[in-house]
Amino acid sequence: MKKRLLVNLIILSALLLSMAGCKASSGTAGGQQLQTVAVQRGDLSIDISAAGNLALSQTEDLAFEIAGTVAEVLVSAGATVKKGDVLARLDTSAWDDQVSSLEDQLTTAQRQLTAKQRAVTAAERTLEAKKAAVTTAERNLIQAEINVRNAEIALEQAQGTYKWPDIEIAEANVEKAKANLQYAIDSRDASSGDMTAVWDRAVAKAQTELNSAQATLDALLSDADPDQVAIKKMQLTIVQGQYSDAEKAIDDAKLAVSDAELALEDARLAVGDAEKAVAKAQKNLDEARQKSPEIIAPFDGFVTAVNVSGGDEITKGTVAIQVADPNKFQADILVSEMDILKVKVGGDARVQVAAASGLSLPAKVTQIAPTATIQSGVVNYAVTVEVQPLPATGASSGNTTTPRQAATGDVTRQFSGTSRGQTGLSTSGQAATAAQSFQLRQGLTVTVSITIVQASGVLLVPNAAIQTQGRQPYVQVLTSSGATENRNIQTGISNYQYIEVTSGLNEGELVVIPKGTTVTTTSTSSQQRPGGFIPGGMIIR
Repeated sequence: MKKRLLVNLIILSALLLSMAGCKASSGTAGGQQLQTVAVQRGDLSIDISAAGNLALSQTEDLAFEIAGTVAEVLVSAGATVKKGDVLARLDTSAWDDQVSSLEDQLTTAQRQLTAKQRAVTAAERTLEAKKAAVTTAERNLIQAEINVRNAEIALEQAQGTYKWPDIEIAEANVEKAKANLQYAIDSRDASSGDMTAVWDRAVAKAQTELNSAQATLDALLSDADPDQVAIKKMQLTIVQGQYSDAEKAIDDAKLAVSDAELALEDARLAVGDAEKAVAKAQKNLDEARQKSPEIIAPFDGFVTAVNVSGGDEITKGTVAIQVADPNKFQADILVSEMDILKVKVGGDARVQVAAASGLSLPAKVTQIAPTATIQSGVVNYAVTVEVQPLPATGASSGNTTTPRQAATGDVTRQFSGTSRGQTGLSTSGQAATAAQSFQLRQGLTVTVSITIVQASGVLLVPNAAIQTQGRQPYVQVLTSSGATENRNIQTGISNYQYIEVTSGLNEGELVVIPKGTTVTTTSTSSQQRPGGFIPGGMIIR
């Protein structure tokens, strides 16, 4: 209630100021009729405008995820659908058979994996056995070496040359006895008298010891038996062959280990392949189960096209139905190369529908083409704006646009609080909603205005009131006494009708429009050209 009262007060104030301007227009200064306009505060914007057509911004082609025969189509073009509705379905008998086949393939792959895993276990056991065979072969080699040495000893024994420790001792004793004998002889020869007899006895004793040592040695060296020697030689040859066989057996056992290791590696690789086969079969089955023989509506909307009918044979990916959201629209326009750098994704825009005078919809820039469109040497860039949902607002009559209405595409005509044809001014809060609603449709001609510069709550005067002296802008201000005075001002942005005054004037002062100048407000939609630059309008708040 307070908000509506405030709106009415603002409208009344605007009307009173307008009346004041009209009275001033009929006033005189120096006996001449003056046309004046009150300085007011408002919002000023500069737009890039171009014509285009509305298009549905959210459409989706719905395709069957599997091949088959269409069992039934449950919708027709133009039908309204809700998210989750079944729109069409296939005959599932063939699909059920395919899923069953995939289940069988998974079972087969799992069985093969189990067999491969068992093969790995067997290969591991075989490898362990081969390694154990190497150990056995090494032990056999050691035993063969012992056997060879024993045969050699036996041969030496058969040859009478075995008792090497005894023979060596006997030989040492012979040598020692010979040395003792020679020493005794030399001592006897060098002695005289009684000592000669002593050394004679020593010589005799040494000779006896030598004879004994030599006899022992001869006995040890004369024990060989020819038959035993031949046998021992053959036995030595046999065990030497066994030794060679034992060496080769080790090499064979080690090679068998290498082969077993390769077999184990192959078995493990086979398990890896089998695991991949199981994973692939599982994935195929999961994907098949996730796919649906039905086409489901992805969102609330309506059907724009139906491309199949019952009984049709279709392949995977065949687009059967197209749906669209009737509440989401966009428009594509062309912006010139001189203006494209001023346009930013996410920037504000307005969409005016040609078929609904006064209908202006909020929009956002959603896409700017990276490449140019060149026609007859003119360079433009395609820009897409998306219409934004209208907020629910109360009309001056007390009617209210509910969120449901704003969401269903039933947009309403919006008007300013005062006639723009007269002053181009309105007041925030004067925006009202007409009782008649308007349904947006694809293909409607629209004018898109993209805001590139805007200023809010600034002082505004008509461009026609601005005069210059040198480079200094000034206006004529009507004083309370009815006289006029020149007032230097500083200006900001401007459009085709109004200019921002940053200093030099106060809100409510009356500025004089030079004689012969008419202040009018021209609708921007009447001066738009594709890709061109048309300054935007102004709304006073």
